[in-house]
Amino acid sequence: MGFSVNLSVVRCLAIPEDRTRISESLRPFIFVIMKKVFTLIVLCVFSLCTIHAEITWNLSDDGTLTISGTDMPDYNYSSSTPWYSQRYRINKVIIENGVTNIGNCAFEYCENITSVIIGNSVTRVGKEAFYGCYNLKKITIGKSIESIEKDAFRECYNIQSIIINNPEPPACKGLSTFACPKSGYVRDQYDVYTYATIHVPMGSKEAYSSAHEWRYFNKIKEDMEIDGKVYYAKLAVKQGTTGYTEQAVKADETYTIYIGALGNSKINAVTFNGEDVTDKVKDGYYTTPAIKAKSVLSISYEDINTTNVKEISNPDLKVTGNEGEISITGVEQPTNVEVYTTDGKLVETRGSVYGETNIQVKEDNLYLVKVGKRAIKIAM
Repeated sequence: MGFSVNLSVVRCLAIPEDRTRISESLRPFIFVIMKKVFTLIVLCVFSLCTIHAEITWNLSDDGTLTISGTDMPDYNYSSSTPWYSQRYRINKVIIENGVTNIGNCAFEYCENITSVIIGNSVTRVGKEAFYGCYNLKKITIGKSIESIEKDAFRECYNIQSIIINNPEPPACKGLSTFACPKSGYVRDQYDVYTYATIHVPMGSKEAYSSAHEWRYFNKIKEDMEIDGKVYYAKLAVKQGTTGYTEQAVKADETYTIYIGALGNSKINAVTFNGEDVTDKVKDGYYTTPAIKAKSVLSISYEDINTTNVKEISNPDLKVTGNEGEISITGVEQPTNVEVYTTDGKLVETRGSVYGETNIQVKEDNLYLVKVGKRAIKIAM
């Protein structure tokens, strides 16, 4: 039956009935059609092989979607993303280091996402990338981010915290980057610009406060450390003559500090984070190692008016302090030790100390330590 149907079609086309002649007459048409079909197949295969060839993704049982690779493509619709069918299972997105781009519409309407971590290699967040992620609360953005496209986080009503590791504000393409337009079902508490807190590296608040889009956020907070990356650290200097000072300094840098003696005093001992560095003081200056975290430089001074310069007992005597403990070392012969506050109140006395001893005291105070006839001031 099938053959007779084919013949009737052929007769209607007025093509000769001879099968060989039919084949020969149709060969050009068949060749053209097959060529087009083959080209279409090649394009389809090529497209399928490259559209996600530069990224890989994995969705764990706990709902964490991890993206790795290099360049994520832009998507015309969220339904064209490879994880679209699993979107309701996703509650956390991690873009690993190596990925440089988050494509348009990549996570649009993934409504159950609560947190997003964007790696340090990402330079761009595409248009509508997280549009309509209603339950998104926390966003962490790496240090290389340069641009966040239009509507990237639009209608993410529940954002509470945006942590940005780049001290330079990334460009926001359009006023709607974080917009949550009010409507019948969107109340005032969903105004991201009012209620979300932007965490930026120390020293960059002014830049964000004047940058397009970012300046609309009411809460911009400078952090010394953001997600494990230290931008600034506190350096405390405790001097036996002037007391305690503390300031924020840039991390991973060294600092040279003048700690020369004042008045009728001389340096007794210098410690940095509890380590004796007295021999590293040159002409009254000490240069710290690169500051990695909160650090303490402590200097004790000896009152030279109470010291007999012709005959000094215990020449290796050192008085240092660290974390609420005064350490007295280098006592070469049994000697009485007394610790006083600067207003003359006796804190502790120990008789016949030999070698070394440690005395617990309260922090944030100046103390006078008497070792025999020698008097040394130290700040705790």
